[in-house]
Amino acid sequence: MNVMTKIAAQCRQDDGISLAAARQAWDAALEDYTTKRAASAAEPHRDELSYSYCEAMDRLVAEVPAPDLGALGRKIELFREIQEAGDAPIIPKIFDALSADVARLELEQAANEDARSACRPL
Repeated sequence: MNVMTKIAAQCRQDDGISLAAARQAWDAALEDYTTKRAASAAEPHRDELSYSYCEAMDRLVAEVPAPDLGALGRKIELFREIQEAGDAPIIPKIFDALSADVARLELEQAANEDARSACRPL
């Protein structure tokens, strides 16, 4: 296993979590956010529903690693909503999370490209 493949393998295991577990965590957090957002939209005058939905969105964007580029794109869309709402205290944490996602996904892509080129005949 070359160095890039080793680094990508390490990056796939955010804090000891496998890529499959990261996908499962993302899917669960996305479902939680979607459910809470729908509940808040159905009853917009209930502050506790709005607060719960905002917490779920913050958690999804700032705490759950994006397992792929599609998830990263979704996080960026949600970040825009957070920024437009003026939730300034969470913004630095979100920038850190997005930067970590990009770095991890770049390393994965480089390792995958390296592995594909190693399989090509000379």
